[in-house]
Amino acid sequence: MSEPKSVFIERGGVRLHALDHGSEGEDKPIILLLHGAAAHARWWDHIAPHYTDMLRPVATDHRGHGDTGWQDEYPFEELLHDVAAWVEWAKAQSGRKPWLLAHSMGGVIALNLFALEPPDIEGLIVVGSPP
Repeated sequence: MSEPKSVFIERGGVRLHALDHGSEGEDKPIILLLHGAAAHARWWDHIAPHYTDMLRPVATDHRGHGDTGWQDEYPFEELLHDVAAWVEWAKAQSGRKPWLLAHSMGGVIALNLFALEPPDIEGLIVVGSPP
C-alpha cells in the first residue's frame, strides 16, 4: 500500500486539502471521504485502501481540520460549498460523477448540501450522522 498523495484546491481564499489514496489518471470514479468534527483526512487511512479496487478514495480535510487552511470564523455554509468544490474537482479529475462517503459531521454537511443544492454525484453513503 502506497502513501496517499496530498491534493490542494482553493476556494474563497482558503487552501483546501485532501489525501488521494488512488492514482491520478485511473479509470475509476472518485469516492470523496468526509470526516467527522474531531477528525481529519488521516482518519480514513485504515478504510480508504479497502475501496481502491473499484474506486479512487480521496479523503478531504474540512476547514480548520488537518492540512486545510484555518480561519477566525467557520460559517457552516462555507463547509457545504467546500464539499461542492471537491465534487466539481472529482468530476474534472475522473470524468465521472463521484461518490460521497460521509461520517458524523461530514454526513451532516453532505445532507445539508443536498437540501441547499443537490450535488451532481453518483451516490451518498452517510454513517453515524443524525438526519
